[in-house]
Amino acid sequence: MFGAWLGGLLVDRLGRCRVFMADMLFFVVSALGCALAPNMEVLVFFRFLMGFGVGMDIPVAMAFLAEFSRLKGKGSKGSRTVAWSPAW
Repeated sequence: MFGAWLGGLLVDRLGRCRVFMADMLFFVVSALGCALAPNMEVLVFFRFLMGFGVGMDIPVAMAFLAEFSRLKGKGSKGSRTVAWSPAW
């Protein structure tokens, strides 16, 4: 929830590409941290960090989907973008 909130703010201010790259950095760092965690506390911390990155990915993905969705046919861009949510 906090990652999505912060990701949405950053997408508006910095742009999708920069936030997407930061999001990928969260994924890589947290995955390496989880793999090398020496104890449960460190593993929980890096899993939380990974969840933060997943939350940041949602606004970026929704912005990309809204931009590249088709304009023809039934429904609006918003409805087509929301239709992707069950896929995740």
